[in-house]
Amino acid sequence: MLDHACNWKLLVENVLENYHLSHVHKNTFVPAGFTSTTDYRYGMQNGVSWGTMTPKPADDKGQAYRRIASAASHHYDHAFVFPNFFLANSNGLIGFHSNLQPTSATSTRLEWYLFELPALAGLAMPIREYFRKDAITFANATLLEDKALVESCQQGLLSVGIANQFQPNEGRIAHFHSMYHERMNAPSD
Repeated sequence: MLDHACNWKLLVENVLENYHLSHVHKNTFVPAGFTSTTDYRYGMQNGVSWGTMTPKPADDKGQAYRRIASAASHHYDHAFVFPNFFLANSNGLIGFHSNLQPTSATSTRLEWYLFELPALAGLAMPIREYFRKDAITFANATLLEDKALVESCQQGLLSVGIANQFQPNEGRIAHFHSMYHERMNAPSD
């Protein structure tokens, strides 16, 4: 669990785009082979959006992962279910589940946990323990990097109060706001 001094929608936006990776995650995602210019594909349908990142060929460690577990590869898959549920898959080995709970207009609680995927669960215990420990360290560091970013964004939003414009590579963010707007304007029963 991690509390953030920001509106919950900023956390959603942060997770739905990848162009901050090279700048915010220099100590986590970048060494893992994922940067702002990583191959990123995404899609959306109804209340769900998903994205897949694969490293550039020079950074691809897929062969090394497959030596450990034949079902593994080097990728990061991420799904978002409106309004506040996230599910991720790291290299076919570790899963990440999280959800956001707004606690006020400018604070949010992120509840998260990691779990083994079948490719990792079938390996010897020392290997499993290594990957679990590494995943916890990675997740904690990444979440703290994002926390600093979204909290500074919240401060910026409080100081300017202007409308924002979506850029072409923010399709998943625009989709989220479209779903949010639709739900907020739906007739009540």
